[in-house]
Amino acid sequence: FAVTGVGAAQQGMNQQNLTLAYSDYLKQKGYPQEQIDAALKTFTGIGNVAGAVPKAQTEVGIQPTAYPQQYQPSALATGLGTLATGAGIAKDLSGVDLSNLFGP
Repeated sequence: FAVTGVGAAQQGMNQQNLTLAYSDYLKQKGYPQEQIDAALKTFTGIGNVAGAVPKAQTEVGIQPTAYPQQYQPSALATGLGTLATGAGIAKDLSGVDLSNLFGP
């Protein structure tokens, strides 16, 4: 019976070591979450201060923007602008001799 008692004691000590190692593993695994929880708890006191903790919100509908909308010109406006530019260039070049522009 003495051999059986020694074996049981040895097994009990081994089991204690394994249990302690597993307990340490679980603590290490949960440590990052504990840090996050602690950080979130620090914000609960300042949660009532406007703008201290950003909060998400969902809005439906048309939202006004902080800057004015920039619209592209229409095809008609672009065409009229091109014609006006061409007319202005033609007016400026009306008294210019262009015969030497492309060589002799």
